[in-house]
Amino acid sequence: MASLGAERLREIYGWLPPEAIALFIEGYVETDDAAVAWQGIRSDPRYATWFPGNLTDDGRVRHSEPNYAAEIARYDEVFRNVGIDPKVYQGRYGELIEGDVTAQELETYRVNPMYDRIMSQSVELKTWYSDNFGIKMTDAALLGSALDPELGERVLSKQISMSEIGGEALESGFDLSKQFVSRIFDESANFDRAAAERIFQSAESLVPALSVLAQRHADPDDEFDIDDFVGANVLGDAKQMRRMKGLMAQEDSTFTGGAASDYARNLQKGGVTGLADV
Repeated sequence: MASLGAERLREIYGWLPPEAIALFIEGYVETDDAAVAWQGIRSDPRYATWFPGNLTDDGRVRHSEPNYAAEIARYDEVFRNVGIDPKVYQGRYGELIEGDVTAQELETYRVNPMYDRIMSQSVELKTWYSDNFGIKMTDAALLGSALDPELGERVLSKQISMSEIGGEALESGFDLSKQFVSRIFDESANFDRAAAERIFQSAESLVPALSVLAQRHADPDDEFDIDDFVGANVLGDAKQMRRMKGLMAQEDSTFTGGAASDYARNLQKGGVTGLADV
């Protein structure tokens, strides 16, 4: 590279920040040694700004600068592939580099699973999200918000999870209030979309039967609705669990058999596999 001039160096290393290019050219022109020029860049106090996350605690580099730039470009491509402007996340790339997260790992274990989660949402889920949070979000905006660690942990992750719970309820014919879904989210650890699907699919057949039993056996409340069912099976409401056990104990033989009878027997034993244990 001894024959290369400053302009040619700028062409080759145009991906470097302007200040870093100038520093590299200066070091190279003085020494005719690219390694020395790179060392000059690495020892500059601005290096951490130019290449976030690339320096280790003992001053080594995790990637050569060209490889660093290539990995950053691959990060960008991961987000473009799901319709997100990578500029939204470029400020966090240093954390990925520092954590030795490759673009392939980012795509396979972080972005794609969330993409599948968002893209698989039902119309009911998105309607519930819009109705309760007053925001009509595009798929890309919803995905981008879910992937952002700060927003996700503080606000949008909860909203998305609440929307999933509310959406699953709607698919089974139950329109839960925002306040009740928020309570489910806050009080039930690990109650995710899959758990919601199991609960509300069971509730679809059991709640009408329980409501009939409540009327038939002169239950004090005279009705057993979805809030009562969720209280018993998700929120650990002892009163509603006792009501449910009592109603089924009195007339579990009137259920359609099979799963419903098994459900009643499980209640008699004090546990409901797959529901109370979500």
